[in-house]
Amino acid sequence: MRSGVMVENLTPQLGEFFGAKNGNGVLVRSVEKGSSAEKAGLRAGDVITRVGDQPVHDTSDFTHALHSHGGGSVSVGVIRDKKEQTLTLTLPEGKESGEMMEESLEAPELDAERQLELSEVQNEIAKLRPQMELAKEESRKASEEVSKAMCARQKEMKEQTEKLREEFGPKLQEELQKSIQQEMEQLRLQMRGDSFDI
Repeated sequence: MRSGVMVENLTPQLGEFFGAKNGNGVLVRSVEKGSSAEKAGLRAGDVITRVGDQPVHDTSDFTHALHSHGGGSVSVGVIRDKKEQTLTLTLPEGKESGEMMEESLEAPELDAERQLELSEVQNEIAKLRPQMELAKEESRKASEEVSKAMCARQKEMKEQTEKLREEFGPKLQEELQKSIQQEMEQLRLQMRGDSFDI
């Protein structure tokens, strides 16, 4: 909290995605505006792998490393776009000492069950991602096919209208145009309905 950065544990899959070996490090979920983390250049999506000379494997390591540095500047190793770099984070001097500091150190460990649940949810999301991508691609293809069919039908109807105009004259033409507009509107509504069903 003192640094203005919110982090979470990495799963092996997320670690691979972000370029962190064996899922070691913590993922930056968000950076508070105007915080020392933002001033240091930290961004959401960065993976913090060390604070000073202490390696960071999980949120507990990260919390302990920050608290052990107290105040002042500390180098922070991050992976961004699968490349390692070092940023300098300036920590404010700790105002509380003793019990308050101990309490804040214990909090992440008390929350281990929730961290495990979160990790399981992230694994599920990672497993579902290929299926979601496939569904999105299939939806796009279906939408393109419906659009092509609609264009072909529209062209066909225009041709029919031209023929009928030549044959039957202006009065019938008005009725035909109304009928065509209604049919086109129904096709549009059907297309919208199909895309929502996907």
